[in-house]
Amino acid sequence: MLRGHGDGTFTPLWPGESGLLVAGDGKALAVTDFNLDGWPDVVMAVNNDEARAFENCAPRSGRRLAVELDGRRGNAAGIAARVKLVLADGTVRVAGVHAGGGYLSQSTGRLSFGLGAADRPDRIEVRWASGRTSTVSPVPDHGSVRVSE
Repeated sequence: MLRGHGDGTFTPLWPGESGLLVAGDGKALAVTDFNLDGWPDVVMAVNNDEARAFENCAPRSGRRLAVELDGRRGNAAGIAARVKLVLADGTVRVAGVHAGGGYLSQSTGRLSFGLGAADRPDRIEVRWASGRTSTVSPVPDHGSVRVSE
């Protein structure tokens, strides 16, 4: 696990700090929101053993904005799309939708952006794999947004 500092740098967390420890030969990791609380959870696969699910129980001091994509026929999940969240102060956060992620695993296509108490979203810009672009504005300051190609 890594702790982000908000400036593009990260600090590794030891298992005692993160609460995440998987013994054995880890083979895959997938991120999803399996309890539908709006916060990303983790499922890990271990070679010749059962999968392990970790519920995100971090303190809820911030807010989250989830972005879900509806692509066109042939790429309904929006794979290879680049999503840019632009905040009111000009700060930019970027995430992408990809297929696969590890041995026999794939994370959800739902992208999750963390927002601090002062962060105010201005717009979402999506560059689709087809080369098309979509822009959504205004954007709610929490919850979820669905963007169609």
